[in-house]
Amino acid sequence: MFPFLSLICLTRLGQASIPNSDLDKLILGLRVTSGSWAGTYVQVHQNSPGFRWYFVTEGLRGIADRDQHFGIESLLNQYLAHLDKHMLIDDVPDISVLATVPADSDDTYAASFILLCLSISNSRAGSQWLMDNLARVKAVAKTVLLENQLTTGPSRGLIPTFSKHRTHFPPDVLHTPFCYLEDSCENYAALSKLGTFLRSVKDSDAANYEEAAAHLARAIERFFSPKDSAFYVLDGQIGGPWLEPKNVKFYPGRASQVFPELFGVPLGSPKRTRELYNAGWAFLNANHDRWYQEPPTDGSTGGFPWMILGVVAQMRHETAIVNKQIAWFDRELTAGAKQNLFGQIQELGFRRFLTK
Repeated sequence: MFPFLSLICLTRLGQASIPNSDLDKLILGLRVTSGSWAGTYVQVHQNSPGFRWYFVTEGLRGIADRDQHFGIESLLNQYLAHLDKHMLIDDVPDISVLATVPADSDDTYAASFILLCLSISNSRAGSQWLMDNLARVKAVAKTVLLENQLTTGPSRGLIPTFSKHRTHFPPDVLHTPFCYLEDSCENYAALSKLGTFLRSVKDSDAANYEEAAAHLARAIERFFSPKDSAFYVLDGQIGGPWLEPKNVKFYPGRASQVFPELFGVPLGSPKRTRELYNAGWAFLNANHDRWYQEPPTDGSTGGFPWMILGVVAQMRHETAIVNKQIAWFDRELTAGAKQNLFGQIQELGFRRFLTK
């Protein structure tokens, strides 16, 4: 169903890094080719693999604008086929059965799906798929993002993690309408890019998404604490005390700081936006963690390499950091001992993005 690709093929004498072609093979090795979930991707190779839709769509975004041999349209078709009437989707713990489990968020699942749909629009086949399915893509954006955007109170403009229509939740997860900084930034990107695309095809709904994105950007700006030169990571913290970097867990407290820059959220004027991006980057690195070549010692990343942070480093032209993270990732992946961490589709996808 999804052949295991031995990492032996990656250890080539004298080779400084894993070739893109081998990374592509590893990603394709996670693709489900038969059964009820054919066309989807498992999250990582294991005996009874399943997947979270969010991590699969995140991982495929890193490769979506290159070529078509990853069958992304088939994945998107499966996503649309498994939405409920409220445009919500649940995760798949095991592809050998049809049972699902509650997703751990609704907003970012919708946002990542929308961004993946838009990412394929540069190819002829992808553009055709998007136009054929635009009504349903808009329905996801409208039902999950627009209709859940808060209009009053201190969190106005933000979109709660869970839709007001969700009735079943993962265990040990807060059900209150909380809003995270990193989720909000991805929601902004989805709304903004969808609005831009709709305007390009002269869709009359473009302004609705552009206005929602602008409203959300203003709300995200309120996450920033000038006194602490850092972003709060949860809307419930805004205006309250913040902590010194040394007392803040790497995730989410410091890793989240760069999500406004990652997703291009405007935070006032261009000058102020750059200042706040720089503050976020500084707070991320305030404890001198070498996150780009080893897991932070507080254990909050679960051992994952967090290649998405390398994307921010690349955006900032931090070439030395990017190269160190690539070297660390390739070394650990080739060794194989940490394959269940470094071989996750979202990590492979963002690693591939760094050398696209």
